[in-house]
Amino acid sequence: MGCNGCNSSNVPNGCKNNGYCLTQRCNQKTTLDLLANIHDRSNKKNNKSVEVSFKNGRKSFYKSNNLDLKIGQKVVVEAENGFDIGMISLKGELVTIQMKLYKQKETNFKIIRVASEKDINVWLKFIKEEEKILLKSRSIIKTLKLNMKISDIEYQADGQKINFYYLANKRVDFRELIKILAKEFKSRIQMVQIGSRQESAKIGGIGDCGRELCCSTWIKDFRAVNISAARYQQLSINPEKLTGKCGKLKCCLNYELDSYLQELKKFPDFKLKLISDEGKWIFQKADIFSNKLYYYLDGNFNNQIELDLKIVNEVINSNKQGIKISISSILKTKKNQNQVEIHDKIDRFDNIQI
Repeated sequence: MGCNGCNSSNVPNGCKNNGYCLTQRCNQKTTLDLLANIHDRSNKKNNKSVEVSFKNGRKSFYKSNNLDLKIGQKVVVEAENGFDIGMISLKGELVTIQMKLYKQKETNFKIIRVASEKDINVWLKFIKEEEKILLKSRSIIKTLKLNMKISDIEYQADGQKINFYYLANKRVDFRELIKILAKEFKSRIQMVQIGSRQESAKIGGIGDCGRELCCSTWIKDFRAVNISAARYQQLSINPEKLTGKCGKLKCCLNYELDSYLQELKKFPDFKLKLISDEGKWIFQKADIFSNKLYYYLDGNFNNQIELDLKIVNEVINSNKQGIKISISSILKTKKNQNQVEIHDKIDRFDNIQI
């Protein structure tokens, strides 16, 4: 999972593969390279760009500089002021597709060399200072009474730059904070704002489904989730059940939304009432993939019936022509048909216990 390329003799706690993961989670967000063994013969120029991963899921593209690189290998890369250390997370033809996906043009930054043990040891010294800097920066923010929260720290491998990842509900004037931090830690300071979803992805946790959070395992981009997604799927509008660990609507509400929207095209308008000899039937709920609709009699909520989609469409078409249909007679006919079908089955006695 990205730990085999480390030459360090030190063994980190919790890592069973004897290596240091830059993502602190065994790089589980690495894109699966489906084109690893496929080469585009029409492309005369071989793709010399590679994808390099850093802490907090940050990724960038660099020129390989004709180096023989392997996925999971630690490399020293060029930065704006100095150098940084990252891990090769993707190479080959899929890098071009990823660059188009992220709308990034070919970069001028290059990979300097494969990281040596000396490079990694220097980089690890800065990493050990991150927790102290995090606590110190939070105390400074508390003193300045700023309405923001420092979520994480990322040290550049050469120690020339520190990224501060923060959360804030409103715009914060942190010019004075940057001056204090730069004087305190003697490095360039860059403030990077993140959302509650990004913080939840960094912290991780277990979801209501019993599995690890999707945002901390495989989700790369966070798409907006609307409450209408729950309504389309006939879910109860309960904030406690629809809200994730981040305090926002669960990302999984979008997973099956397209399938529901496709199936809902077959259904009539739920606002339409079924007019029959018994009275008016009002829509209550629907089982989308079973093509079942549930109605109750107007004025009698306890009188609930289950109807197939075909029957509902027939009743609506009859109502448009001004014809009333007895739904109770339809249900009786359906019941008799089911009994006949059961009677005709050869295996109807198989489940009977003697």
